[in-house]
Amino acid sequence: MLHANAPQVSLDGTGRGIGPARGPFHATPALLLAELAVLGQAALGIVTGLNLIRGATSLMQLGTGVNLTLSSDVTSRFGIGILVIAVLLIVLAGVATIPSQLARALLAVLEVFALGATLAAHFGGGSVLGFITVLVMGTAGSALVPFGVVIGIEAGLVYLLAIHPATYRAFSR
Repeated sequence: MLHANAPQVSLDGTGRGIGPARGPFHATPALLLAELAVLGQAALGIVTGLNLIRGATSLMQLGTGVNLTLSSDVTSRFGIGILVIAVLLIVLAGVATIPSQLARALLAVLEVFALGATLAAHFGGGSVLGFITVLVMGTAGSALVPFGVVIGIEAGLVYLLAIHPATYRAFSR
């Protein structure tokens, strides 16, 4: 079992080894569900970012206790930052279903960070992390959906990308 990936000696007498048989990579249903969840989260981020740029959403709606200036210039810059993060999530979601350990790991790390920042912002007050709170909570769509939905999406993504056994096995092959 430890040497399952070691080359095997051929039986035809040539002495050349043959590599282990590997089939093509197939994304697991959990990975496809994670991709849909990331795309949904990015869509919420895009809507929030556009609303911030348009001025339809204030910074106070993103997280409880966020203490930042309310000028339209600062708000639109936060909207642009949220849009950039949402586009990054879309790109990583598209790359995560191909056999890329790096993309999946980067997406998992971003989601762990987002989950931690969201929990810190909610339970410690929004000004705990300042501008990071606004970017994370805005990308998660906290101005559009309740806190429980935001935490559910982020926690589900952490499980599906980093912990789920079938996804982990699919990437270890």
